[in-house]
Amino acid sequence: LRAYNTGLDPDLPTDKPLSIISVAPNPMESGTSISFNVSKPTTLTLEVFDLMGRVVLEADIGHVSEGIGSFYWNGSTGSGERLAPGLYFIKFTGSNGLCDTGRVVIAR
Repeated sequence: LRAYNTGLDPDLPTDKPLSIISVAPNPMESGTSISFNVSKPTTLTLEVFDLMGRVVLEADIGHVSEGIGSFYWNGSTGSGERLAPGLYFIKFTGSNGLCDTGRVVIAR
């Protein structure tokens, strides 16, 4: 798991202070890159939920700068177990309480 600032233009049009821009590839086989935009520096947490609403991954991404960043997820739980194929929901939460959600399909 890793997060980094992409150095792309932080003026990407968005009306939300924290937003998921893209999840690619989606569906994924071995991993996916989740791009996000934050309007001001914050500390981010990522949660991944299965269809039953169970948290299958909780990751502290850490402090991110204002602008566009990216987080790579390999499709595993926090303990390293590969998740079964299916639909999963992702949720980014900032230290300011703001959040955004998305979805990803694992196809193995």
